[in-house]
Formats: sequence, C-alpha cells, structure tokens
Amino acid sequence: MKIAILTLPLHTNYGGLLQAHALQKVLTQKGHQAIVLNIDRKQLVSPTKQLLNSFKKALYKILPGKTYTPSTKEQIQNEYRVIGKYTQPFIERNITTLHYDSLRKIKKNNFDAIIVGSDQIWRPQYYPVEAAFLDFAQGWNIRRIAYAPSFGADTWEFTPQQTQACSHLIKLFHAVSVRESSGVTLCNQHLNYPHATHVADPTMLLHKEDYEQLIAHLPKLDSDNLIFTYILDTCDEKTQIVSQLCQDYNMIVHNTANPNVEKKELPFEQRIQPPLEEWLRGFRDAKLIVTDSFHACVFSILFNKPFVALGNAYRGLGRIKSLLATYNLEHRLVQDASQLSSDLHTPLAPEVQTILNEWRKESETFLNKALQP
Repeated sequence: MKIAILTLPLHTNYGGLLQAHALQKVLTQKGHQAIVLNIDRKQLVSPTKQLLNSFKKALYKILPGKTYTPSTKEQIQNEYRVIGKYTQPFIERNITTLHYDSLRKIKKNNFDAIIVGSDQIWRPQYYPVEAAFLDFAQGWNIRRIAYAPSFGADTWEFTPQQTQACSHLIKLFHAVSVRESSGVTLCNQHLNYPHATHVADPTMLLHKEDYEQLIAHLPKLDSDNLIFTYILDTCDEKTQIVSQLCQDYNMIVHNTANPNVEKKELPFEQRIQPPLEEWLRGFRDAKLIVTDSFHACVFSILFNKPFVALGNAYRGLGRIKSLLATYNLEHRLVQDASQLSSDLHTPLAPEVQTILNEWRKESETFLNKALQP
C-alpha cells in the first residue's frame, strides 16, 4: 500500500523528526511504501504572489538605487538553510519525503491511504486544522487514518467554524486514534466522535536498539555522572531545579540543544540546532534526564532512564501528564524546587518497561487493523 504521512513540517524539532522517522519505519517494516509529506505551511505562497515576487526581483535588478527585499518564503528558506544545517542531513538520511507546493496539488490516485499524525498537528496554532482533517481529500476513495495526532491541550482551541468543519471531516476517517487520553474526550465532546482510541506516540513503536543504531558511531560521553538537560523554555525556577539536582546528586550538566533556535529576533548563526544524533546520545549516556519536553520524557522511558519532567504549561502540560499517567510516573512531574524528592534519580520501576511493551503491542494492533482494506 502506498501511504502518505501528513505531520507537522520537518524542521529542527528533534521529537518531530523522530516521530516521523519512526512511523515511516514501522510502516515500511510492514511492507508498505510510506512517504512523509514535508509541506511547510509558512512557505506556501499563492501562484499570483509568486509571480509578483519574481517580477519584483527581476525589476529591482535593473532599476538603479533599488534593493530587493526577499519574500516571506525566501526569508524562511534562507533561515532554515542556516539553523537546520545539522538537522537536514538527518532528514535526508532517515526520512523519505515528498514535497508539494500545496496539499491541493496531491491527486486522488497518488496514494492508497493518508495517515495524519503524530505530534500537535490537530492544534490550530500549529497547523491549519481543516487540512489536518484532510479537507483537501473529500470525495477520494482512499483510507483515512489518524495515528496519534495531538490537540496539544486539554481545553478546546478550535473556532466554531473549525469545529463544525472538522466534526464533519473526522467522520470520513476509517480509523481515529489520538496521542493523549484527553484527546479521546475532546473528540467525543466537541467533534461528536465517540470512537477515538488512545495510542502510543510513534517513537514508542520502535525499540531502544533502533535508536542506538542511529548513534552507534558516536563515542560515549566522558563523564559517568551526567544530568542531561533538554529545556525548551528556560526560566529561573527551572534553572534552580537543575542546580539543586546537581548539588543533591553530585552531578554535572550536559546540554546539547540550542535554546535560541526559536528566537527569531536573533541572527540565524546564533540559532543553529545541533545534530539530532547528539541529542539522542544524551539519553544513552546520561544518568538522569531533566526536561520540559514531551518527547524527551518519551525517550527517557524508551532508554529506561530516570528523569524529572518540568511543568511547561505554555506548550501543553496535558500531553506530559497523559504520558506520565500511562506509565504510573506522575511523581516525576515537578513544578518547583520544593517538589523535588530523594528518589527522582533512582531507576525506573520494572513495570515501566512492561507497560511500554504492552502499550506498543496495543498501538500496533490498532495500526494493523486500520490498514486492513
């Protein structure tokens, strides 16, 4: 079966890249031809505007004293060439993609199925949700599957118009699953769809060994007493928590990601994201993980490493709460330094891997049934 995967644009987000890689790999292992549609909504420009930009660029070349200002599309492309210089090679090596200028350019006979997910593609501030519910494919004779898309929040963020449109579109799907338990409730209450299933993030369908293969060429980090930190939104409280943990457990900090990646006011050169493989190495080699990222919590579990989850309401705290509840790890969510306990650096309970194995099997069962004609 030829399957298109519709997810958030592939850029510099480590979790976003790995979930796309994981879902594609799982589908390929099942014998399907899976292709990730790498369409960046911010880069899409109407044909009319493209023509005007081309005319303007040509005109400014021959007019004296005129300076051409790049279009929004060109600015974003120039930006990504710099800040994504180390993550783009991972995409080229590990994810098969197909570019379309617009989802409307896809023809109904290009694919046998479209899988929407994962990540927060059902969050309006991150993606045009009507497109994420496949409004462009109405009337097509294809399988529509939602595998672990996330609404990103426990509260409903759709406009009344989006709610009405998506309530119709979701009923055209052959199978619907969501990444958080709260997503099941949101589908039922707001989209009048009571059949959604809670499944694991695509990254959890693979095993630790699959990710270790991606970083087998990287040497082990020097120290045996590292705290690996991956904090998306820094603040004094989080800095204090990390400092307290270093003091309590006599550890030193190792950090890979660039905290300036999303700070658009800074020059491109200050926003370059380090290689994804170096990020993965942190989970392999560190003794403790401290993070406010959903996917960093996921990979802590995958690598069976103790971790501290820092509350991050801005990016959607419900996502992390749902993940931790699935594995009985709610005690690892910390909002301030006063909540730190002496057992956070201890190994994860054996039941965590047991739950992971069962969760993986249940999620694969959903995917297998969804792909059956």
